[in-house]
Amino acid sequence: MAATIIQLVGTSNSGKGVTQKVLAHRLRADKYQVVEVTEPGPLRSLAKAYRLRQDKDPWVETAVFSTDRLMTYQDVVIPRLNEDGLVFLSDRGLPDTIVYQGMMGGVDIDKIIKMNSNIPQADLYLVLIVDGQIGYARALKKLSETGEQPSKNETPGAIDRLAGYYKKLGMHLEGNIQIIDTTNLTIDEVVERSYQETRKVLW
Repeated sequence: MAATIIQLVGTSNSGKGVTQKVLAHRLRADKYQVVEVTEPGPLRSLAKAYRLRQDKDPWVETAVFSTDRLMTYQDVVIPRLNEDGLVFLSDRGLPDTIVYQGMMGGVDIDKIIKMNSNIPQADLYLVLIVDGQIGYARALKKLSETGEQPSKNETPGAIDRLAGYYKKLGMHLEGNIQIIDTTNLTIDEVVERSYQETRKVLW
């Protein structure tokens, strides 16, 4: 049995960050070695700066994220793919590029997939989505607690559009795609659902 790759993706304020941390903790308690992979990685500063530019080009953005992903996987994941009992738990991944640069930005999705063809496919894509109004309310709560302003992708309409795109991932991406709507779930329930889906892949 080789290492397992799990990508945790989806809309803003759907609970991805907390789910990743708790899921990693539970898997370690099950005696798995867990490597948490964060995207963007080596090109994080460049990717974040370019994403904020008013004149950004979706093709360039796709190239930056795809190059960053390849560098991360070549350095962190691919050398250890044959290790048993190892789980790579990735925050973001190819599905996000398909949604943001492909479905939203108009970049040809077949070309996006080709640009990422040297990256091993995940064994499980956990796709977390949330209703726009609920997601926006969570963004406002974060604003009151941390002062972090909601982004343009955290408005109710944007979150709903993104959720719709994530639901269509199966039309473009092969693999085990599990969509979890977190709208009416507590974070504990989201983690439990994610854990159960992960168990199906690992056991």
